Amino acid sequence: MLMTKRAVLRSIVVLLLSLAVASLVQGSTPEYIGPIYTSPDLDYQPAIIRVSPGGQLMVVFERIAPASFFGDLYVTFSADGGETWTTPQAAVSSALNERHPALVQLAASSFALFYLVDETGSDSYRLHRASSTDGLVWTDQGALDLGWATTGEINPCVIREADGTLTMTYHRLSGPSYIAQSADDGVTWDTLRTQVSVGNAALPRLAKRESDGLYLVTYQVNPGGNNLDINSKTSTDPYDWSGPQYPLSTAINSHDSQPIVLEDGAFLVTYASTPISYFDLFYRTSCDGHTWSDGVQVTTDPSRYDTQPHPLLAGTPGYVLLTWSHQASTDPYVDHDVWINTGLVIPPDLSSSAKAVDPLSFHPSDLLTYTLVLSNTGLGPTVARLTDPIPVDTAYRPDSLWASGGQYGYDPASGTITWTGMISTGQQVTLSFQVSAGLNLSGGEVVTNTAWLTDGQGISCTLMATATAQLRRVYLPVVVKK
Repeated sequence: MLMTKRAVLRSIVVLLLSLAVASLVQGSTPEYIGPIYTSPDLDYQPAIIRVSPGGQLMVVFERIAPASFFGDLYVTFSADGGETWTTPQAAVSSALNERHPALVQLAASSFALFYLVDETGSDSYRLHRASSTDGLVWTDQGALDLGWATTGEINPCVIREADGTLTMTYHRLSGPSYIAQSADDGVTWDTLRTQVSVGNAALPRLAKRESDGLYLVTYQVNPGGNNLDINSKTSTDPYDWSGPQYPLSTAINSHDSQPIVLEDGAFLVTYASTPISYFDLFYRTSCDGHTWSDGVQVTTDPSRYDTQPHPLLAGTPGYVLLTWSHQASTDPYVDHDVWINTGLVIPPDLSSSAKAVDPLSFHPSDLLTYTLVLSNTGLGPTVARLTDPIPVDTAYRPDSLWASGGQYGYDPASGTITWTGMISTGQQVTLSFQVSAGLNLSGGEVVTNTAWLTDGQGISCTLMATATAQLRRVYLPVVVKK
């Protein structure tokens, strides 16, 4: 009777698990993909942040007049995760050419914008700073002094580090890329003119992995001809970029790289390339900023340009918000809109996970040790869940459960082991536990232990291990001859 009850209980657990996995797959909300605002203007370079503490999304982008190619900066907000947006309104607007925004939040009610300004209308570029308390009304505080006697600084990228330091990359017109830091929210900057790139390089973009202090800069170079390459460099010292550069996307026309750090510390870089004749969006990932995954194509549009992607962590490991400029007209310089993908999945791959039992052959009352190795060979991190009912006619050995990471436990009522946690890109988690084989097992009887491992996208894999019972040991009395 005891075995029958336990078998029924196992069946119930398996059924509930199957229903839970089906719910994960079928009940997930599809991401929104489309324009944040449709207009007849040329809308480019969407800089996106998540405002703290409220959590609303904020985008500042450049709107360009087709006749003059002079730009102004516009701002828009979303309170529903990016599905609907406020009507864009001018943030920085004048008769000057103002483009390429870099947006950071400094405090709960403090924002800063960095952008290029052609101060004379004749390619006399300087980087400016504007500030705001609400993101709507901005005050231009003038040009930044970065140590240059002549004009020519363009295309800033600014990040706010954990200690409040602002770090900026930029390049000089038709020249190399540089980096600078500010300790006063971007009002003043060092004037060391620290060069990052090897020779001339455009659109340097920056990310920092706070766990080990590693900076990553990506930039585009022209190796000859009309096709551009994207290279990467890393350093733990923002003032020392003497290390080598590494190829990120080569032998195909690639532009507009933008790096971020995923939840597990891996770098993700989005960029635009022309696999045929029109620009589409791609991404690659790397654990060290040197060796990059193959490019993954995000958009596929044979008749429209998709350019200038800017990613943002979506809040769930393995998901990214992606904004970019999408060509709305067949003429690339007539109408562009800013688009968003609210749930781009950077996929994990748990299929190489495995389970083993020791010993493979046992006698009743022996201890069986199960070891599970949960491996992620995919491109993005994931929060995974494991459910493992212990085999029928075995008994869990108290306090034998152990895992190298995550949260785990044993439920005596259902006889089930559970584990949940994040599995990083290229990493693995080890889990082990022991059970005692029951005395009623017969010789040749196979004990099967089946676990279900589900990733953050609702994809499940089955992990199984089997062991075979041997004939019960028979101990004969020892006869001593006298």
